[in-house]
Amino acid sequence: MDGFERINMLKKELLKPVLVNRPTYEDLALRDEKGKTLFEYIIDHKIDLHRINYLMEDITNNYDYLAYMIKNDVFPNEYYNYDLLFDSSKGPTIIELLFKKQKSTVLLFPEKILRE
Repeated sequence: MDGFERINMLKKELLKPVLVNRPTYEDLALRDEKGKTLFEYIIDHKIDLHRINYLMEDITNNYDYLAYMIKNDVFPNEYYNYDLLFDSSKGPTIIELLFKKQKSTVLLFPEKILRE
């Protein structure tokens, strides 16, 4: 199965009530015919992140995924890599993106961050 077949199969799978074929972390980077990744598809189509909860540690360790989520008003319940929140090597820090978003929307920080 090539990448296009796999991503199209996974898109259909994510719409089913029960996942038989679960996406892997590597699958999130697969691109469809329009150049969109599976991760972008999940966020853009507001697919419940609990469907891929088993990948959240990896997702929240990836600056690009976190930045995309914040840009699209999707906020994880927990962050697993606190250093990444303050890392500016790829652009604005995640904390800066969150505070910028807070100016335009009400943003509730996950309780775990507030306790740290």
